Amino acid sequence: MSSRPSDPRTLATDLHVEATYRLTEALVEAENRMRRRIELLSEVVFETDTSGSLVFLNAAWRGLVGEEPTHALGKALLQFFAVHDRDAVRTLLAEADETRNKIVVSLDRPDGSQRWVTMSAARIRAGGTVGTLHDVTAEKAAEDERAKLSVVASCTDNMVIITDADGGIEWVNRAFVVRTGYSLEEIKGRSPGRLLQGPDTDRRTVARLGAAVRAGRSTEEEILNYTKAGEPYWVNLHITVIRDEAGRVTRYISVQSDTTERKGHEQEILEQKAALEARVLTRTAQLAHAKEQAEAATLAKTAFIANMSHEIRTPLNAIIGLTHLSLQTDLNERQRDYVQKTSQAARNLMRIISDVLDFSKIEAGALQLEHAPFSLGSVLASVESIIGTGARQKGLKFSITCADDVPDTLVGDAFRVEQVLLNLASNAVKFTHHGSVRIQCALDGGDREAVRLRFSVRDTGIGITAAQRARLFEVFSQADTSTTREYGGTGLGLAISKRLAEQLGGTIGCDSTPGVGSDFWFTARIERAGEARSLTADGAAVPWDSNAASLQGARVLVVEDNDFNQQIAAELLESVGIEVAVASHGLEALSILERSGSFDAVLMDVQMPELDGLETTRRIRAQPAFARLTIIAMTANAATEDRAACFAAGMNDFESKPIEPARLYATLARCIGRPSAGSASRTGPAAKPLPPAVDPTALATLLNNDPAKIARFAVKFVESSTATAVAMQEALARNDLNGVGRLAHRMKAAAATVGARGLARLCESLEQACSTEDRAGAVNVLEALPPMLERVSFGLGTSSPSG
Repeated sequence: MSSRPSDPRTLATDLHVEATYRLTEALVEAENRMRRRIELLSEVVFETDTSGSLVFLNAAWRGLVGEEPTHALGKALLQFFAVHDRDAVRTLLAEADETRNKIVVSLDRPDGSQRWVTMSAARIRAGGTVGTLHDVTAEKAAEDERAKLSVVASCTDNMVIITDADGGIEWVNRAFVVRTGYSLEEIKGRSPGRLLQGPDTDRRTVARLGAAVRAGRSTEEEILNYTKAGEPYWVNLHITVIRDEAGRVTRYISVQSDTTERKGHEQEILEQKAALEARVLTRTAQLAHAKEQAEAATLAKTAFIANMSHEIRTPLNAIIGLTHLSLQTDLNERQRDYVQKTSQAARNLMRIISDVLDFSKIEAGALQLEHAPFSLGSVLASVESIIGTGARQKGLKFSITCADDVPDTLVGDAFRVEQVLLNLASNAVKFTHHGSVRIQCALDGGDREAVRLRFSVRDTGIGITAAQRARLFEVFSQADTSTTREYGGTGLGLAISKRLAEQLGGTIGCDSTPGVGSDFWFTARIERAGEARSLTADGAAVPWDSNAASLQGARVLVVEDNDFNQQIAAELLESVGIEVAVASHGLEALSILERSGSFDAVLMDVQMPELDGLETTRRIRAQPAFARLTIIAMTANAATEDRAACFAAGMNDFESKPIEPARLYATLARCIGRPSAGSASRTGPAAKPLPPAVDPTALATLLNNDPAKIARFAVKFVESSTATAVAMQEALARNDLNGVGRLAHRMKAAAATVGARGLARLCESLEQACSTEDRAGAVNVLEALPPMLERVSFGLGTSSPSG
């Protein structure tokens, strides 16, 4: 078979078809490639026909308008824009040529919301337009916000600075320009800090501002800035950080209020305050100097009066004695009259001198009340002997009565009680011409430790008016100045009586009716003597009593460096059957305790050579064998801080010098006393009973002697105190001394309520150690707390004795 040669025309046709096919494929592929790229654009791409209807939309339409692009095809593009912007869109589409134009218009979404877009369009030759829509809603909102802020900032008196993210100035308001003298043009792009800060600007404030800006956080400071002319001014500035949606810092806004005037006022106030303080200090120093001079003058006056009274009393005693002797001899009537008047004048002079001396002591604060046992009956008998005879010689009835419930044996200053009574009684006799003078003593209240007595002196004398009573107890005052001529006197007696009554813990007053009589009265708080004291006929204390008897057979170590004091202490203790050992300093005491530790108590002097009492006590407490040994301070330093130091060192009690025997026996009996003196023999520490640590009458009085309530209260106190002690240890471990002090204060109050005075004093020492941040002292006191709590628990009947 032979092949026919190809027709050239057919071949050309085939080639043309093939080329056309391939060109078509390329064009389709290019169009598809273009469509894919357009679909990936974030901007909306649209195309309209000659009537303005949409013939193409890319996928970005869905995100902008909120509906599928296919739903919009065939619809007029114009209908999607806000009514007020359609003219602008219509104009853009009508005037569009092959060069794109741009406008910003708003687009209405089907859900009612609105979006701002930048629209561009161009006409195509085939008819219709093609264009893009770019969403600028966020930028438009930010621009509107900046415009609003700009209006606000322009109208405010505060200075406003807006900077970019790098701190360069973008915009300032008019207030800034007016205050600083800088225009926006000359400072744009510059740093506000470098522009405004000057030589006196606080570098620490600048550092804080810089740190805040670098960290991208808002801050507020007061800082000194400078104007363009170099004038300093103060501003309170607040820097706010502006961030975009991604959280990136875009700019900073600084709002500054001028505080120069306020700072000036503050400086003036500070200067005035400093000047006032200087004047106050100067005046205080002047007053202090004047006070010192006045006190020195008062003391000098007191010393002078004391010396002069001594010099005057010596010849007066001779005059009084000699006149008394002269009156015992045979004298004629004229001589007896002379001698009697001389004797009376001498006694009056003695009374005046005593009044002046007493008042001078009171003014100088040098009058100290005695604290000693006395018999009230003896005091009243003395008043009777001194006043009664003269009253009866004057024709007056004179009597002294005392209520049956008033105790006879008391502790206090008998001389001053008698002095007030004598002052009031002698006045009553002086101003009473007929009738009677009656002295009465009655109980006016009291407690376990003391009684309150009321002494009354009633007379039927001339009486006193209300106006006269108002100034009756003033210095150098009398009811009527005319009485000075008629009755004599200095006007000091009642003033002294008032001061003495107040020092005795009471008050003084007067009830009177002119022409009828007067009732002068005063009260005094005087300690009960109790069973610890009894009196001989002359009022002297007898040391041998129930306290002393309970101490027989006890062993006490006296640590004292003074030989004379050693002898006194040893003999006082031995006189009541106590076995005594003596050490001259702390080291010797430690040696004696190590050789023979079976002592019931240690009387510890505080100030000694070699090793003082405080350090000796700490070393004793450091040894477990002596953790419960009773140690009693024995020192002449009796101030509160001295007592606190002793308790902080670990001592149990405190006795001040000079030693008062009955008080010493009472303290020892409270700490180591035995129920019976017959069991004097000792076999060692195990035979030692627990010393009483609680006053059993405290809870009984508080709870009306109800045994059930007392028992419940005691258990609750011990449980609470034990828990508090544990809390103290925990607080100390945290070095929380304030916490320890608060707990000690709380326990102190509770301990005082149940009558555990030793525990209360220990807590007071702990509280003081914590307040002075003395950790070592606090540790020492806390070590003494558990054994003290054990003694208190036993004393309250909530535990059995141990050790």
